[in-house]
Amino acid sequence: MIGRIEDHNRLNGYRFVSIEFGAMAAVVAPFGIYWLGNRNWPLAAVAVGIFVNCLVVCARSVRSLVRRERGVGLWRTYTDTATRQAVATSYPNLSADTAIVAIASLLPFVLAAAVALEALRNRR
Repeated sequence: MIGRIEDHNRLNGYRFVSIEFGAMAAVVAPFGIYWLGNRNWPLAAVAVGIFVNCLVVCARSVRSLVRRERGVGLWRTYTDTATRQAVATSYPNLSADTAIVAIASLLPFVLAAAVALEALRNRR
């Protein structure tokens, strides 16, 4: 999974990823704190899962920025034909990897839904 995150960060650009995932973590954190404080466990689990996921991706990206690693960046991937072809050649499984990352990101929601359904069934 770390390799997929690293590829994601490299291809999207480290600065962009750091801002994107840092902002998502900052937006989700207050909701998680609120739901934890109100003992709304399913929603708290979702928020904490998203928050931790965002922190991991952001931290890996910031680490690459500190190391002055060079990424590709979304702009070059979509505007430069040679870059787009190089990415397609270098990452032939990019679509599958994107699907895996997306599904893994949705797991906290699936967990929360399963817990909520079980809680509703137990109340009856």
